[in-house]
Amino acid sequence: MYQTLDQHPILRRIFSEQYIDALIRRRNHENYLLLQLVRPSDEHTQRMWAMIEEDLTLLAPEGSFEHFAAKLRERERDPARSGRNELALAARMKRLGYAISLEDETRNHRLCEFRVGTSPETFWEIKTVSDIATVRDRERVNREIASQLRRLPVPYVVHLEPSSVAMRDVHLAIAEIIQEMVRHHAAGGALPARFTSHGLTLAVHEITHRATGGYLGVTNFGLHVFADEQGGKIADRIKSATAQLPDDAAGIVVIDTSTADWADREDVLTACFGQEAYCYSPSTGADWLQRNGGLFVPDRYTRISAVVHYERHPFEREQSLYVMHNPFARIPLGDDVLAAPDVTQLRVNADGRFAESPPAAPQR
Repeated sequence: MYQTLDQHPILRRIFSEQYIDALIRRRNHENYLLLQLVRPSDEHTQRMWAMIEEDLTLLAPEGSFEHFAAKLRERERDPARSGRNELALAARMKRLGYAISLEDETRNHRLCEFRVGTSPETFWEIKTVSDIATVRDRERVNREIASQLRRLPVPYVVHLEPSSVAMRDVHLAIAEIIQEMVRHHAAGGALPARFTSHGLTLAVHEITHRATGGYLGVTNFGLHVFADEQGGKIADRIKSATAQLPDDAAGIVVIDTSTADWADREDVLTACFGQEAYCYSPSTGADWLQRNGGLFVPDRYTRISAVVHYERHPFEREQSLYVMHNPFARIPLGDDVLAAPDVTQLRVNADGRFAESPPAAPQR
């Protein structure tokens, strides 16, 4: 049970055996941390812990064990991965040769995630964006349904149809539906068949030949129709990060979408530059690109020198940074400040169109 700590002894400064024992006593479906701590034979998990151990050791002179202890102890998936990505991003900047200071005070006794000795000096604030609440809640409901169906006593292959069942009703809905399925199967009921309770509908189209029962998976055919929720959510996160940035230095806001299935770079672009639309003038026959509603405007949020869209797979070292420069920044950044092989940089030309600077060549 403690083999992960034996394989990565540095982690004992974050997780003691007593701490793991407490996690086991408090286990639940959301205990993502416990699942990864007690799987010593899983190659992906062990690669993840090896990277965390390496990053903590690299940043130990800057106080990594003190600064990241609470974040690495987060039990749920999104907060846990968020803390690990903050650690990885700080370690990345140190590997590039920059001096790092963790949790520096910026203004009004506020702290930023870390300060980097670039030129000009940059202060970094990292915000993790997960999927919107509607999508996350539906995902939790679907996971709970799958959990309840694992021991289905009849040999049915089950599909989940679009439903409105609430989390609090899942257990009762599944119990009633299973009872109905058992009666249907015992009576030789025909397939396909649909079973409904408390807004939950499960469809059965075929029989499985598994000897131990049914349920080979749940397929959710319902799709959420997105409007601009993600862009608005990201904009709110950028606004909140602005308060952490200093007045007299370059501020960088990182939007980490690594834990989101439905938030991506386009949503961050929309938050920064607004929705794009092509306008046409009948009198001149000319068209132009116009953007409305973005945060990058004169006289507001000028402490932000750039917003970075950041992605990283939890079990891989590779990181992707897409830098969106604020044309109205109080302290603008040159392309050389953040240039690296894993960085793409974007600016807006005078005609309102985007221009990308490709990633820098790897250093030899």
